[in-house]
Amino acid sequence: SVHDELAFYKERLMQWQGREVIGLAQDELPLFNSYLLGLRGLILLAAAPNVGKSILATQLSTGVLRKNSDCCVLFLSLDMPKQDVVARLICNILRQSWTETFMSGNKEQLESAIIEVVGLLPRLVILDDTSGEEIDLESMTRIIGELKQKTECKNVLTVVDYLQVITIPDRMQEYLHSDKDKDDWRITILKKLKNRLGGDPVLTIC
Repeated sequence: SVHDELAFYKERLMQWQGREVIGLAQDELPLFNSYLLGLRGLILLAAAPNVGKSILATQLSTGVLRKNSDCCVLFLSLDMPKQDVVARLICNILRQSWTETFMSGNKEQLESAIIEVVGLLPRLVILDDTSGEEIDLESMTRIIGELKQKTECKNVLTVVDYLQVITIPDRMQEYLHSDKDKDDWRITILKKLKNRLGGDPVLTIC
């Protein structure tokens, strides 16, 4: 009935009263919070190659971990090795480039940033191309569930760097003829993951 629908929408919309963001806030890019109201839903980050998409993804991951003590991060990396992702987190904390951080920066500041990142690592799982894990809907769901249970975190940010990290099963290969068909299928999988996570954000680099 109209009354029931009104009550549903009222309850759904009134929950945001007094809040600054709808999704997960982060402390690296304040304008990101202002314009997008936090990280939420399925976010597709598309741009030309080598313009900094992965750097932005690690920056947002750093900001989420530092801002939200009850949030964990699953970072799926196809290009960057795990050690490089961790190095980027350190750069983000110092707000410096890689060369400034590890070659010409202040040694005491670097040691302090390393200590902070080590403190964040229990809430961060990084899987690179050496993990041996097939990345599909079920494995992502399982890994996220295990991470949240282990850390007792309420929310999770899933970062997919990049879309092609999602494994296409052999049984589907014959139906997906073009790269677009394959990417559309992968996006469908990520939509299903987003629905399973109940609103937790999935940030995907295309």
